[in-house]
Amino acid sequence: MAIYPFGALVTTPVAARLARGTQRIVALHSFAIVAIAVAMLLTSITPWVQRWLGNVCAVLWLSLCRLAQGMGASLYLSANTSLITRRFGHQLPYAIAMTEVCVGSGGQLGRVMGGFLFDVGGFALPFVVTGISQVLIGLLGFRFEETREAKVSGSDAEPTDEGEQRTTYMRDLITVRVCLGGMCAFMVYFASTFLDAVLPQYLMVRLTRITVGVMSLCLSFRGLSYLMGSFAIAQLMHRRVVSFEVAILYGLTATSCGVLMLGPQSLVAHFELMVAGTESMSLSLRWITVVVSVLVFSSSAATTFVVSLPLMHSEVRRLGYGDVELEKVAEIFVTMMALGEMTGPIFGGWLVSEVGFVVGTFILACFYWALLCLAIVSFDRAVIRARDGHHHQLVAPVLAPVELKDTAGCVDVCHPLCVPLIVPSDEVSFVFRRIPFALDEQRRHRRVLPGSAPSSVFRRCLLPETPAKPFMTVPSHGFRRKYEPPVLGTVASY
Repeated sequence: MAIYPFGALVTTPVAARLARGTQRIVALHSFAIVAIAVAMLLTSITPWVQRWLGNVCAVLWLSLCRLAQGMGASLYLSANTSLITRRFGHQLPYAIAMTEVCVGSGGQLGRVMGGFLFDVGGFALPFVVTGISQVLIGLLGFRFEETREAKVSGSDAEPTDEGEQRTTYMRDLITVRVCLGGMCAFMVYFASTFLDAVLPQYLMVRLTRITVGVMSLCLSFRGLSYLMGSFAIAQLMHRRVVSFEVAILYGLTATSCGVLMLGPQSLVAHFELMVAGTESMSLSLRWITVVVSVLVFSSSAATTFVVSLPLMHSEVRRLGYGDVELEKVAEIFVTMMALGEMTGPIFGGWLVSEVGFVVGTFILACFYWALLCLAIVSFDRAVIRARDGHHHQLVAPVLAPVELKDTAGCVDVCHPLCVPLIVPSDEVSFVFRRIPFALDEQRRHRRVLPGSAPSSVFRRCLLPETPAKPFMTVPSHGFRRKYEPPVLGTVASY
């Protein structure tokens, strides 16, 4: 299991440098998909290698193919992360969350189709069908390349000459929040592969003898829970309901609870006996505990993973760095993913064989608690307010307090929460005309009735409707056009 992430880990620095320095990021992304597909097609001939050259050569061939798949996956992850960062920088959490939803959907479909194709055509058919499909998708991706939209120009890209000095060193980007985001990505993949290595054997013992089909359903439910968690956090991030820091605190806490329930630890076992009312737990109660623990673990792991990279990017932007530094941070993110995916099954298999599954899951929960302490230490309300501010799209451009550099005419009390001076224009008039609607929407959202009825200038809901009449003149341009936030210190000219 470790040969695939090992190939991804050793290739990540080179792949990240290629993704960071190229303008044809879509072409690189498509090339990575084709490379993985070629490796899968080569994997399909393993039965023929075994038949012609023996078992040892077949194992070596399969290992080399898996290594090639890991190297291609590293290039794909680096290109995919850079592509999302460049094209969806302002909606990064939502884009990552929906990407994880697609990943989860593909994983669910792959388990079903893989088993069906294996029953129909043996070992080679799943790899052949998947490889051909990926080749077609990769070739189709080359048609979407648009170099004019790339944000990394030749001057902004990292210098390729060893004699040139980099503008920003990697050590300058390492802060507490960047480390927190990288460690969250590491822990998600570390814990996932940890359980992949030891969970099936443990379920065979805890749930008595179950068939392979039932085991597949359990693992599929785990992927489905991750998919639902990704979709839920995508909606929350899209509406800006919670901050990155709060989502990470919730994700780490809930994931550790899911791991403890999965053990189960002595406290959970005593609770199960208390609910059962007997000396031994029933099989149905064991199933309920396993299902709930898998649901909590997978959905909260999705929450932690989705907000990790946006948290790292927000910290880099807060420090005043540009797009090149954002992609350098993405390199850290991908490297930590590959490192967790490689070390998880190795450490998990060794630990459970030494101390057992119950103690092993408790140690895994301790890792989450240590990371939770780091998240609590790095939590800062001032940073969250400076980054998120007021989210309402109509009131925010006027009422959001900003820090002014020139406060000569201000008193000491108002600094640094001064409302920016906006030169009167049609833009400002449009914003202020929309304020009563915005306030009314906030009242409805909070289920608070207004103190008085809105002005009849804005709302005439009690008057009878009159038949529509054509305009005698063209309506004012300020009312008809789409709202755009005003630029401070400028006057709109028409």
